[in-house]
Amino acid sequence: MRIRIALVFGLVWFVGSRLAHAQRGEAPVPLPAGGAEAQQLLRDGKPRESAIAFEALVKKHPQVGPLWLWLGRAAAANNDYPRAVQAFERGVAIDSNPRSIYNAGAAHARLGHVDKAFDYLKRAAQTGLVPVGAFRTDSDLDALRSDPRFPDILKLAVEKAKAP
Repeated sequence: MRIRIALVFGLVWFVGSRLAHAQRGEAPVPLPAGGAEAQQLLRDGKPRESAIAFEALVKKHPQVGPLWLWLGRAAAANNDYPRAVQAFERGVAIDSNPRSIYNAGAAHARLGHVDKAFDYLKRAAQTGLVPVGAFRTDSDLDALRSDPRFPDILKLAVEKAKAP
């Protein structure tokens, strides 16, 4: 189930990413050779194999932000949240991709790093490029929903999503 949810959000964000790049007049960064195969492993429900493939790719191409995003997704799907955090944060350092920012927050939430989670989620919400539904329904954020800061993050995400 978690893999299906991750893949649905991945597809929504893939389309959103294409739109965001188009709005900024930028071309999306393509994955290097082997990236599509590693993605397919994750889609096929093989997160361990996908993570291994992405680990090899980030060694060869350490400055390609989307590879770190996908490595983080594979690690999270494999319940390796410490590695997911490392990968998402590396992706954020490279290209500040809203998906990497959001996922870093979600992975920190899974690890109980509440303050770090809120820092990343606030940054993600401020971009206006993360689907509001992710904040509302992502089970990774369940532990944060009772925190008094969560409604402010959700409000920010809604406001920024509506901003021109």
